[in-house]
Amino acid sequence: MSFTPLQAKLFNAAKVDTTLQGYLQQSAVFCWFPIQLPKGFIYRSSCVVTRQVSDVLPYVQSGPLALDGVMMQIECRDLDSLVAQALANYLVTVWFPSNGFATGGAAANFKLSQQSSLDYEVQPQPAWVEILTYRIFNNVNT
Repeated sequence: MSFTPLQAKLFNAAKVDTTLQGYLQQSAVFCWFPIQLPKGFIYRSSCVVTRQVSDVLPYVQSGPLALDGVMMQIECRDLDSLVAQALANYLVTVWFPSNGFATGGAAANFKLSQQSSLDYEVQPQPAWVEILTYRIFNNVNT
């Protein structure tokens, strides 16, 4: 699994955040994954899965703009529902507003939706999943 350029920016910004390290650090692995969980993943801590849903690169008369409008789905997963919700709330209230990917710190991230779900493929108990859908404006030149 490989990261898209925006997923790589999200991963790098998340990895240096001390609060997210507390949620997502599992021995030597930082549990922030692109697209899906790795095969055989065992829940020892929370984890985040990011998916790029769509991508809108606006054009003007002179050509494409350097501002990319990406719709991302971010899943906050944990076996404990309260921990998954706390992780999602931290991303919504603190992390996304303070991380702007458009231009040097300008926060241009819009939450489109949030929903809760259970992943029954995880055994012996299902994992709680908080799904955040964001429109992130990303400067493709940085």
